[in-house]
Amino acid sequence: MEARDLESLLLDPGRPVDWVEALLTVPTEDRGIIDFIPTVQQRLMGLGQTGRDITVKGRQTRASSWFMARNLRRMTTEYGLNCAVITQTDQMTQLFRERIKHHLNDLAERDLKYEITKDNENELFLGRMGNRFFFGSAEQKTGPRGIQTAHIVHCSEVAFWDNERAKTIIGALIPACPAPPHGWFDLESTPNGAQGQFYQKAMAARPVDPMSKWTVHFYPWWLEKSYTIESYAALYDVPGLLESFKPTTKEEVLMARENLSPSQILWRRIQWADLLSTGKYGAQEYPEDMISCWLTAGEGYFHDDTFDHLGFYKDECHKAMLEITGLPYKSSEVKFGGAMQVWELPVPGATYVVFEDAAAGFSGGESRDADYTAITVLNAKSKHHAATLRLRVTPERAGAMACAIAQYYNWAYLGIERNSYGAGSLAKAQELQYPNLYYDIINNLKKPEAGWWTSETSRDLMLRTFREAVFEHSFTTHDIIAVLEMGTLVWTQATQKAKPRPEHRDGAHDDVVMSLAGAYTIAPYAPTRSLVGQETRRQGHQSFMR
Repeated sequence: MEARDLESLLLDPGRPVDWVEALLTVPTEDRGIIDFIPTVQQRLMGLGQTGRDITVKGRQTRASSWFMARNLRRMTTEYGLNCAVITQTDQMTQLFRERIKHHLNDLAERDLKYEITKDNENELFLGRMGNRFFFGSAEQKTGPRGIQTAHIVHCSEVAFWDNERAKTIIGALIPACPAPPHGWFDLESTPNGAQGQFYQKAMAARPVDPMSKWTVHFYPWWLEKSYTIESYAALYDVPGLLESFKPTTKEEVLMARENLSPSQILWRRIQWADLLSTGKYGAQEYPEDMISCWLTAGEGYFHDDTFDHLGFYKDECHKAMLEITGLPYKSSEVKFGGAMQVWELPVPGATYVVFEDAAAGFSGGESRDADYTAITVLNAKSKHHAATLRLRVTPERAGAMACAIAQYYNWAYLGIERNSYGAGSLAKAQELQYPNLYYDIINNLKKPEAGWWTSETSRDLMLRTFREAVFEHSFTTHDIIAVLEMGTLVWTQATQKAKPRPEHRDGAHDDVVMSLAGAYTIAPYAPTRSLVGQETRRQGHQSFMR
């Protein structure tokens, strides 16, 4: 390489791909060394970066390799920088450290030598340039140490970090990283369910939230050119499979939308079936869109090895037909402070069930206090999920909202917990004299009291009843939040002798699912009510709809 070309590579910040191709090598699976030729995805990852970036990617796409190479270029062409590299495990962190040293040797072989004056498992210091790498992992008990300013941050496989560790580490690094263009902060991971810091930040980043300082970048599996049926040529009759290929309706839609070939779809069929048999979803390991990639299986409570139920429900999801920000109750107006999502307007003469899963009403704390209150509406006959209101609000205010929603839906059968936070909501509903409250004949037939009593036994009954409905597809929902929450419920076992029970993953929510489970469980007991207050309901609909 001529000196002029090398100088251009080193000084032009707009040529990171050229720099990587010209100067770096990578080890391969057979232990050979080849030139680092960026893949299609890696080239795309070199574009559109903002300095606060979240990368959602699939397995074996070598995203981390690109981040390490790109960041090394910054660390060897500028002065006085600190780069923090944090991975899921100590072992993975050391592999990253060895890869960076491998690339430094690549540069040395091209007469670009950088003096290393400190080299241990936690730090790598390029003395003359004043640039320092800090290495850490989510397994470490303490947060990043010795970092007052982190000009470059690379956090890898964040979705698999312990949620509390993720909050501690990322929370410490955010204020340490200068604003762009002086600071660069990357969070990257394969999805791991609808919970935790990675999911929350990805779903709240631009373009979803235009005001967010973070931008999410999504890379689907078909960017990897090796993901074709030809990669299994040693196992299958590839010409025969291609000749007899007939796409399903879903595959036809995917092929048309993304311009995919039969060869790619056949690879997908094989990979998806193989993963499902092990308790994983292809849509998580090899993302196709920003919704289905968060669905989880394996030990999932709603997982069935014979059918992808969550995938089925995900395909049924769509935006609500309207949003309602408040409704009247009797002669008073009840504003929600948020929007109720409506997929089915009240059908005259239809019987509905409303169930409230209550929370404390504020964000913070380590478990229940960070939950939402969820009020869902279920058509008692068709079992269609008609509407959802999900927000953080005090139990007393939630009780008034539940009454207004229940009145709107033909004076629906209203179920509210009478223990825990629900007690405040139930007391409010009784104060407002809601006329069609659920009395707990399921858990105490001889002496039923107003409201649902949640115990370990009754919670198990709710979820088992709802799970059976999900597996039979006798329940219908178009609410993606409900489906994502289904994916966060997993089998857990407190002790070896304890009975396994479903609990949501760390950092996840199950409020809408619990509300729907309650509504579905009490629906068979809902009395048929005559419609009342039609004019009031109609006026409320016109006044508060948006």
